[in-house]
Amino acid sequence: VFRQGDAATERLVSCRYYTVEKTELSGTAAFDTNGIYRLCSIIEGEGTVDGREVKKGDHFILPSGYGIYVLTGKMTFISSYAEEAAYE
Repeated sequence: VFRQGDAATERLVSCRYYTVEKTELSGTAAFDTNGIYRLCSIIEGEGTVDGREVKKGDHFILPSGYGIYVLTGKMTFISSYAEEAAYE
């Protein structure tokens, strides 16, 4: 588990091609896409992603070039992204 701002993220599965993480947020945290897209699903709670409201059951994609994004609220979400090997 690693912490960033008011978020705690646990890596659920990781392999050469992809990673899936669960993040619990209670407050505010900033993240960076680091040039890799993110597919996110809110599984509990509600909040905002860069000022846009999200709630349980919502899904969204952050494109690879999005950069830094800020999450605010009390929510749990699953995010997945491709690893470098997926692009080889």
